[in-house]
Amino acid sequence: MKSQLEGGVKLEIEKEYYSFALAQRVLTVAVVSLDETGVMIDWTAYIDSVKGQNHDLEKQAVADVGDKLIKELACKIFYYLPEDKFRK
Repeated sequence: MKSQLEGGVKLEIEKEYYSFALAQRVLTVAVVSLDETGVMIDWTAYIDSVKGQNHDLEKQAVADVGDKLIKELACKIFYYLPEDKFRK
């Protein structure tokens, strides 16, 4: 959970992580930001190489240091996330 100050009000922002393996050692991760009520604020996606041993454990590292995917590709991979909420 991350705190953010907006208009003098401290907001608590939750993050949800969704992953999709393009190959055993190539992982894409969507990071969804939620407001304090659980409503989606926005999302973005990253890609990186991984050891491929446990994608559930590796997705946080991809989110932290991976390369950001372009919107067109991210929206194809994570088709179930709303395109208009993609963070540029």
